Amino acid sequence: MAIAGLAISLDDGDDNAPEPDPIDESPEPELPGNLATDGPDDLVLGDEDDFLDAGTGADRVQSGGGNDQISGGEGKDTVLAGDGNDTVSGGAFHDLIYGGNGNDLLSGEGGLDTVFGEGGNDTLDGGDWDDMLVGGLGYDSLTGGIGNDMLIAGSGKDVAFGGDGNDTVSGGEFHDIAYGGAGNDSLAGDGGIDVLFGDDGDDTLDGGAWDDDLIGGDGADVLNGGDGNDALSGVNLTRDLTPEEVASLRDQEEGATLEGVGFSTADDGADTLDGGAGNDFLLMGAGDTGTGGEGQDDFGLYVSQEADGVITITDYTPGEDLVQLVIDNGSETVDADDYSVEDDAETGDALILHQGEVVARLQGAGGSFTADDLMLIDAA
Repeated sequence: MAIAGLAISLDDGDDNAPEPDPIDESPEPELPGNLATDGPDDLVLGDEDDFLDAGTGADRVQSGGGNDQISGGEGKDTVLAGDGNDTVSGGAFHDLIYGGNGNDLLSGEGGLDTVFGEGGNDTLDGGDWDDMLVGGLGYDSLTGGIGNDMLIAGSGKDVAFGGDGNDTVSGGEFHDIAYGGAGNDSLAGDGGIDVLFGDDGDDTLDGGAWDDDLIGGDGADVLNGGDGNDALSGVNLTRDLTPEEVASLRDQEEGATLEGVGFSTADDGADTLDGGAGNDFLLMGAGDTGTGGEGQDDFGLYVSQEADGVITITDYTPGEDLVQLVIDNGSETVDADDYSVEDDAETGDALILHQGEVVARLQGAGGSFTADDLMLIDAA
């Protein structure tokens, strides 16, 4: 046969010519779990203890039942850690991380990260930027890092450390410890017996249900005890706490103390304290205003030589509430004769004076609060 002058032979040719190799129809070998490219990968790891660096690209990683180490690398990654005690770092971009079961170490690093601890006792660290951390089940530790972070502790006995930035912290339904750090933070204990530290900035602390401890720290703070017998402090700690120290309050036995930490009114703001329902204790410094709310309340008025400003009690109830003057005179001995109580005829308030200077005002308590009702305590 010829086509356009080209002769093509269709005869059988040499009958002894070799047959072509048969096609191999066996399945392709599976790629190892730690193989990634520079593009967007979809990677599934096995049940061994795997190590994976996902590299660049928007990757999706799902691990199995081992104790895996996963680095998302650059790119907008999604990591589902699975079972096992896993270590996951999101990398430089905006990542979504799920811890799964097991006691996991999850770090968002750079970017706007969302991290879920899920099951197990997990440690979550948002890193830089504005992150959202959700503890889930178990006894979790959450650290927001730099940025305006949202921390939701979950259902276990958790520790949340906001870090720098204006953070929002929710304690969840169990007994939690929250520390705002630098910035104007909003801390809510929700359910359980909670301990809330505002630290630096103008913070808002809400204990919620149960018996909570609220410490405002530096700045003009608002403290609401909520239901339960709460302890509220508008004065400062003498130094900042570290995340490890905050966690130690949860992990140590009841009554554990922190070395070298006390109270001070130096550089304090004008705080607002509201005990709410229950028998509450309010510790207030210079310039603070306290409302005990319903119940038999104990007002501790912290007076020192280093701070100026009048402490105000809005709802003293004779025969129910207790007022204690906690005096820090440094090395000087407290002299009871230096303190007196007078009525303000114009306002109807009772005034507590130190050497003739007003240090506290009890609104509407004129005639019902006398020097016999005042307890003096030497804080030295």
